[in-house]
Amino acid sequence: MVVDDHASARQSVADVLGMAGYQVVACASAVEALNRLADTPADVIVTDLQMPGMSGLEFIAELGSRRISSQVLMITAHASVATAVEAMRLGAFDYLEKPFDAAQLEDSVRKACERGRLLSQDAAPATGSAAAGTPGPATGPATGPAMIGSSPAMRTLREQIARVAHTDETVLICGESCVGKELIAGAIHAQSVRAAGPLVGLNCPTLSEQLAESELFG
Repeated sequence: MVVDDHASARQSVADVLGMAGYQVVACASAVEALNRLADTPADVIVTDLQMPGMSGLEFIAELGSRRISSQVLMITAHASVATAVEAMRLGAFDYLEKPFDAAQLEDSVRKACERGRLLSQDAAPATGSAAAGTPGPATGPATGPAMIGSSPAMRTLREQIARVAHTDETVLICGESCVGKELIAGAIHAQSVRAAGPLVGLNCPTLSEQLAESELFG
């Protein structure tokens, strides 16, 4: 879904994403977008910042209050560190400054789609050996992200998670894209003494050096 009150900008983004193979719905305002989302869910929303009636930041906040799970990309010609940080705080996946090229937009949307798929998989009810009646390893958390599988590698992974979760050590989780690094981080958090507190994720590759510094250190 592309949300921008300027018709030419809205059509330009829609054309780029349409050529990349996405099904695109274009809206001229945040209010129109919210109305459309009630009947037509969107995997990714690309929204402008400055719009009449409801700004991009207000739009993102409203998406959060309505528990709409779409990944959000904010684009603007009026970029600043403050608005970028606020957009990320409200739940935006990425923040693009105009002018941007088509490859940059396509790459950001692709990453947002991947993240949305991972989150939907993590939120899905667990299936597999446990559902079939085979008990899983006792080292897994009673609550928290579902980790499916009972292979030797998965048993070893669960044992490693249980060992480090109760320490104050810094943990580095390495792996290729989409193998479940965020899922492992969630499992460690769920078994740690900090389980009652928030787990904050930050997608560093999407941030500039200055924005990453501001987000991490204030």
